[in-house]
Amino acid sequence: MDLIQFNQEIIPKSFDDSFFHLDKIKYLRNIKTLQNIIFFGFEGKRVLINLLLKNIYKIQKVKKHIFVINKIECECLHSDYHIELNIQEMDIKNIDIIIDIIKEYSLSSSILNIPFKIIVIYNFDQLSEKIQYKLRTLVEKLFINTRFILHVKYLSSIIEPLKSRFILIRIPSVSKNQIQLFTKYLAKKYKFTISNYDKIIEQVSEHSIISLSKLICLIFIKIKSKKDKIRYTIKNNNYFEDLVKIIISNKNIELKLNESKELLLSILEKKYDDNEVFKTILFILINLKEIDNKTKYDIIQKTIYYSNITNKTRNVIILETYLIFLITLFSKNNIKK
Repeated sequence: MDLIQFNQEIIPKSFDDSFFHLDKIKYLRNIKTLQNIIFFGFEGKRVLINLLLKNIYKIQKVKKHIFVINKIECECLHSDYHIELNIQEMDIKNIDIIIDIIKEYSLSSSILNIPFKIIVIYNFDQLSEKIQYKLRTLVEKLFINTRFILHVKYLSSIIEPLKSRFILIRIPSVSKNQIQLFTKYLAKKYKFTISNYDKIIEQVSEHSIISLSKLICLIFIKIKSKKDKIRYTIKNNNYFEDLVKIIISNKNIELKLNESKELLLSILEKKYDDNEVFKTILFILINLKEIDNKTKYDIIQKTIYYSNITNKTRNVIILETYLIFLITLFSKNNIKK
């Protein structure tokens, strides 16, 4: 099982399966006639949108579809009832195509007897005000047969005329109590133990905000560590932060190799165990927003591999090989610009 599979396994399949945002779920469950909705706030927006869609239309099969407009291609996800567009994945140079896609989709005939089509737009707040104003006009014109669901991080980036035409649903950060219940559930399901929940919460929190994605990565590493018999520890230290900064920097490879090896020796002189080095570097890397998910998955798999081939004595060669892998990886422009 890799991180992608693990994520898929623990994502709730229905409202009843969810541990989080139960008050929002109660509200969404009681929706009889869908209105235009903006989901904003913290983690969980995408999951709630998908659960809402399934609750309305019992959507099961979602496929990839490519719109071709004026010889410009744009990939999206679609079912018989809706389409999903992600602004973050679209070419910013041709971003205006989103208006044409919405027109084409909403005005096309449907073989299904449904009251309206649904258009979901993720990371909508990354669109310019100019395009938002164009969409506002479309929202009014298409209200008879189309509903919009917008996923945004910063509500302040949405123009007021558009917000006034949508129901606003704020998703709060998850609570400590919810995290404990969720973690206990996963511990029972995947047969691992946690002795200190407060420590786990501290590790996945920043400025008192708990990161659910960090928790999932942390639990995944713990499950893999148990399965592969790797001792699991996380230690926060500026040495590791500095090492990661060198690894992902834009410096040339030779310079990064020299600086990272020198810093690695300093870390080992502090009597850190090999596996502590692996796991701490991994923990820092998978929590960097600049790194895409595919790269994070590759890093997790390689970290587990290198951890498995170390022995009880300090194995500097293996650690240096691991650093070379990371440096080479980030020298191929795997960080989002």
